[in-house]
Amino acid sequence: MENRQSDPYATDKVISFLEENTPDYFRYMASIFGEHFLTAQEIMNKTKVGPIKLANYIKKQLVSYKLYSDYLEECSTLGYDLTDSAVLYPKDLRRKHTETSALCRYKTDDKEINKSRKRAEKLRKNGAEYSRGRLMIVVPNDTVEIIIEGAQQSHCVGGYVTKHSEGKTTILFIRKKSDPFTPYFTLEMDMANRIVRQCYGKANKQSYRDNLEVNQLLEHYIRHLEYKSKKGIKTA
Repeated sequence: MENRQSDPYATDKVISFLEENTPDYFRYMASIFGEHFLTAQEIMNKTKVGPIKLANYIKKQLVSYKLYSDYLEECSTLGYDLTDSAVLYPKDLRRKHTETSALCRYKTDDKEINKSRKRAEKLRKNGAEYSRGRLMIVVPNDTVEIIIEGAQQSHCVGGYVTKHSEGKTTILFIRKKSDPFTPYFTLEMDMANRIVRQCYGKANKQSYRDNLEVNQLLEHYIRHLEYKSKKGIKTA
């Protein structure tokens, strides 16, 4: 058996930790994490969340620490902001974990990515992209870009990747021409009927109806689609 030298600094940290916390604290943490306190420590290091707050959240959600740890790992893979409380403490952790698991699969699913790229080609060919004034409407290249958009905008557009790829809905990005690679507003369209289903800025805090410039852009965009339709061009 390999002999390992003890780390005096690590030993001092353990002793200090034991001295600073009460038996009730350890009993409570053990009821949540069992013998896997190191996993709890990893979560705390990753999220900068205190142990009691972390344990209380997991207990309230009626889930295991492992599910929460997996969820955070998936959020990291998807590029989510782990300092955002909406990401750290979803109201329904089980449902959110199911969503992030699916998105991680989509991110590496070549078949799904290729399907979405074909849809992007068709949308561009049929004139789905548009610009007016300082803004432009662009077609996402694939499911990966939609997932990244959801991560950067802190909303659930990533959950629409399948419907978008299958043509059941259409996800588009609104960008500033001066900053074309930074998300501004995310748009969901019913292209066949030329209807805005929803359009929001970061974290769904601002609707297009509350932004005059975006609202006017969409009014002109719908006229653009109607013109295409009269010409017999299907943009869906």
